[in-house]
Amino acid sequence: MLLETTLGDDRFDYRRARAQIERPSSGATAVQELHLESVAKKWGDVPIRGIMRQIGVIKKRQGKSALDVVGFDYMVHRSEESCFQYYAANPPLTGITEPVTVKRPFGLEVFSDYVVDYRQAIEIFHRREVGEVFTHLALFKPLANLRFDEPLWFVRAERDVTVVIGANSATVYR
Repeated sequence: MLLETTLGDDRFDYRRARAQIERPSSGATAVQELHLESVAKKWGDVPIRGIMRQIGVIKKRQGKSALDVVGFDYMVHRSEESCFQYYAANPPLTGITEPVTVKRPFGLEVFSDYVVDYRQAIEIFHRREVGEVFTHLALFKPLANLRFDEPLWFVRAERDVTVVIGANSATVYR
């Protein structure tokens, strides 16, 4: 069931979020905090510690630009044992699905902020010249990996080449 984002006073302010994205100094962190606050209020002030993972939903399963990412499947940390999983559309589309409680996955660390948003990750992907089309876009932070101390964007090209990008440093790891 899709819930509208304009229910009562708990609506997600896309204009404010878009303004935060367009400000070069704010990065993705302010938008994520605004999104998580909005979701927590909508669900009755459920405490949400941060994001476990974020997987892009790509129009026609192949994307050439950030405009082809129509929304994200989020998994947010609720407690040590469980998480909420839901879909939220990207502007100009609106909507968010009812959250589903799922078990907390092994191997992922909770994070609440990052600097490089999905638009910037896609730009970095295109600079690597591994293909024009991406088929998968995901953000998560691997647990107990000494090499990476930041969340990572994984952008897969249609030729099964995956570009791994640091979500705080914009470093390309592969």
